[in-house]
Amino acid sequence: MTDATATDSTGRANSSSNSSETNQQSNSIQASTESTVREPHKAEKTTKKGKRPTAFAKECVLSPELAAFLGQERMTRSDVVSSMWKTIRERGLIDPNQKQFAVCDEQLFKVIGRKRFKVFGMMKFLKSHVRDATN
Repeated sequence: MTDATATDSTGRANSSSNSSETNQQSNSIQASTESTVREPHKAEKTTKKGKRPTAFAKECVLSPELAAFLGQERMTRSDVVSSMWKTIRERGLIDPNQKQFAVCDEQLFKVIGRKRFKVFGMMKFLKSHVRDATN
C-alpha cells in the first residue's frame, strides 16, 4: 500500500490535497503581482536634459503649401503624418476602389504633385515640404 503523504523540506508530512492548496495560493499570489506591474510609459516628445530629441520628435517648419493644407506652420514629423491621415480621411480622399491610394483634391495636389498616390508612401512626397526648424 502506498501512502498519499510526502514530506517537504522541513520534514512535515503533506497530503496531496495540501499541495494543491499551495499551488492555488501561489497562483493567486502570482496573479496579484502581475496586476501590480506597471506598464511602460509612452515616450514623451520632451527630452531629458542632455539628450537630443530624435528626428521624429523635433519640431519642423512646414512649406506654405503644406501649412495651408494642415492649418499649422510648425509640427513634428510624426504629427505631420498623423494630421495628413486625419485630413485625408475627413475629406474622403481615399480611393474607394483601392483603399491604399488617395486621390488628391486641388489643395493636396499642390503638396503631393500627383493626382493619385499610395498613402503609405506619402512621406517621400512630403520630405521636400518639411524642414528642420533652426533656432
